[in-house]
Amino acid sequence: MYLAGHRNQPGFFIERYVFPPGYKGMPHVHNSDLYVTILSGSAHIVMDKIFDTTIAAMAYGPGSYVVIKADQPHYEWFTEECTMQVSGIGPNETYYLPENEIRKK
Repeated sequence: MYLAGHRNQPGFFIERYVFPPGYKGMPHVHNSDLYVTILSGSAHIVMDKIFDTTIAAMAYGPGSYVVIKADQPHYEWFTEECTMQVSGIGPNETYYLPENEIRKK
């Protein structure tokens, strides 16, 4: 849900997402910085290009703030419902990394 602006348009935007338990965001990058605040639940956000949920990744809980820099490979997964607010300067695009960079477990 967009609260202000739109990530595909020039200028500031704010959006809110609700991710279900079990959702996985495969490794990807963005062309501009994103600013993430966890509003409820928790999210595992890892700055790496190889997807691996077996690592001991920190779970970011309510009130956590994460900056994802432009071109920083990262991925996320959720073990419980999570409401996340994301802001940045558009246009902001997402580029998924090649499948061969995903570690199969």
